Amino acid sequence: MKKIQFIAITVLMLLSVTCQASRKNKKRDVDSTKQLSQTSAVVADTFTTFPDGLQYKIIKHGTGTRKPIFTDHVEMNISVQVKDSVIYDSRKMYNNKPVPQQIMKPKGKGDIVEGLMMLVVGDSAIFRFPADSMKKNGGSLPPWAKEGEIVEYKIAIVSIMSEEELKKDKAAKIAAQKEIDEKLLHDYFTKNNITPLKTQSGLYYTIKHDGEGATAQKGNIISVFYTGKLLNGTIFDTNQDSTFHHQDPISFEIGKGKVIKGWDEGMTLLKKGSIATLYIPSGLAYGPQDKGGPIPPNSVLLFDIEVKDIRTQAELDESLLQEYFKKNNIKTQKQVPVYITL
Repeated sequence: MKKIQFIAITVLMLLSVTCQASRKNKKRDVDSTKQLSQTSAVVADTFTTFPDGLQYKIIKHGTGTRKPIFTDHVEMNISVQVKDSVIYDSRKMYNNKPVPQQIMKPKGKGDIVEGLMMLVVGDSAIFRFPADSMKKNGGSLPPWAKEGEIVEYKIAIVSIMSEEELKKDKAAKIAAQKEIDEKLLHDYFTKNNITPLKTQSGLYYTIKHDGEGATAQKGNIISVFYTGKLLNGTIFDTNQDSTFHHQDPISFEIGKGKVIKGWDEGMTLLKKGSIATLYIPSGLAYGPQDKGGPIPPNSVLLFDIEVKDIRTQAELDESLLQEYFKKNNIKTQKQVPVYITL
């Protein structure tokens, strides 16, 4: 994950350097773009070269007519290449899904936005420039580039949406996914003869053993054993099998967002010693996120849960202190609060 983030940040730096170069020739850049937009759908193999060394070419015109403005959201495919080596390819890294970028007003020199604001949906463009220009503009060469080499990257615009359009699009996708998840769960329950309970949020659950004591609440520290599965029965994680290399119970504070929403809510249904199964729709799990692992986007998740312990933060602190004193053979006295009535 850290490697991916580093490469992505480097790509944005490259975009910034290119846009800084285009800003120095803003009027000429706009004129060139107008000329290119009047050509055929596929442009001839020629680059426009600016005095600072930046070369720019649209290799394909899309059918879009709208260029992004400030606060718009674009989705794009990006690849970066030096000589014959492809350094970054968003299609391969994100399963052929475009990466998002919001168009914001430039915060300083070399911002990404000017380059993106020249393109419409369906446009594909190539930008290339000497790696040396990164140093000239106050940056540093990435480890995969050498002075004198040409850095080339391609951008293909997939979508352009306003803030309001993005909100509506997300809401529509969420509503559609809820219906899909609901059908998947009902089919699963019917096939496996399960009659679960359902919360207002859409979380389903069954309790095999009710446990003892009070039900867990927000703010409590809960410790659980778990096994996570997909609807097809594939186990993607567990702390009850040595092959997954972690067999200690997991502990966390309920309601702090340190786990998925389905867990935060599901734990407030259980007591110490409870054995239960949570059936979590994708909207209460990882949603459309592509985690690049065994959990596909928009997955409904099942968790078999066994609650080992439930404590308040004060109870946990006291327990940790007592363990420390015992381990280090420390004798202590606890100060009892004294209340004085005036």
